[in-house]
Amino acid sequence: MNQPSVILIFTDITAIKNIENLKKDFFDNASHELKSPLTAILGSSDLIIQGMAKDEKTILDLAKRISEEAKRMNNLVMDMLTLSKYENQTQIQHRQNLDINRTVQEVLESLQGLIDSKKITIETTDREDYINANPDQMFQLLKNLLENAIKYGKQSGIVKIKINRENHYLTIIIQDDGIGIPKADQARIFERFYRVDKARSKSTGGTGLGLSIVKHIVMNYNGHIELDSTEGKGTLVKVYLPERELKLN
Repeated sequence: MNQPSVILIFTDITAIKNIENLKKDFFDNASHELKSPLTAILGSSDLIIQGMAKDEKTILDLAKRISEEAKRMNNLVMDMLTLSKYENQTQIQHRQNLDINRTVQEVLESLQGLIDSKKITIETTDREDYINANPDQMFQLLKNLLENAIKYGKQSGIVKIKINRENHYLTIIIQDDGIGIPKADQARIFERFYRVDKARSKSTGGTGLGLSIVKHIVMNYNGHIELDSTEGKGTLVKVYLPERELKLN
């Protein structure tokens, strides 16, 4: 005799919900970050259009503010696009054999204006060390780490860069002698839009996405990052990239 039965199907949607929450947080944060410069641009331009700024100096100051806020928005949008690209990447594309120390020099050249303004002394190794990787990713990784070290290093301070091979990893060490990171913030600095000092980050042009970009590049190479920081003494960031991922013998 046939008995009635019920089939129950359970589906774990935790991962889907987590992704939805991450997307919501991202758009909420992005909207908040874009609102501030956009408000400043609209306010300044309205003052000029309505003729409320009458003398040349005031108009010039407003135009300068519009330009600065537009650049800030552009930097934010570009970092958002870069982060989105690396988050959605499943494999490393467009690999090349490149000298990682030469990439360091190219990054330092791009940051020369900032280095000069802070009167920072750079200490780095001077040797060839070839890896097989995506050149843009390596440039982005080094640029974001070095830019942070220079921006938050002390005036006339020292930034050290060391690249070594140890225990089947290529290691990239970047150390500054700047303001350091409070212990309470250290676990969160690689989160999107997270800033230790929001006022200082915005004044230096930070988008709050640089270290998140670094984290995702390192994850794409199955690597990991270590952080050692003390307030008032400086920060050391050590990136580990597996040699097998860089096709090193």
